[in-house]
Amino acid sequence: MQGLLLNNFYSMQNNIKTSFGIALCLLFVSFVAGDTSVLNAVIAAQIMVFPVNVGASLQIDEASKWSRIEITLPIKRKTIIDAKYISFIMLILMGTAISLFTPVLFYLRDLDTTSYLNLSSGILWACHSLFQQFPFYIRLF
Repeated sequence: MQGLLLNNFYSMQNNIKTSFGIALCLLFVSFVAGDTSVLNAVIAAQIMVFPVNVGASLQIDEASKWSRIEITLPIKRKTIIDAKYISFIMLILMGTAISLFTPVLFYLRDLDTTSYLNLSSGILWACHSLFQQFPFYIRLF
């Protein structure tokens, strides 16, 4: 299982770095602009930018024909699928960890904190839409 997870992250390594850069740019732009009305959208985008890499990982596996070799390994198919789902959840957690810095920085900047009551809606919307679409990614690639 650990090897399968490492394989998923090695195949997404460059994309994760790009996603990290995009999430930091979103954080920086929203912080400089100081507009709290787009805070939910920024947080949702920061969370969603990481799990999009799952599609890239699956595409790389298909292009290198790793999925054909992966099936012949002495492990169950359930373990292979579980590794894909665990890597997906870990990407969501990465995005959530990055997105937690956004409200903290807004709070430290002493901006209007009344819109923070709706921050959970941005996080819940992002996670809900991602979990709905992940089985589609598995079937697509």
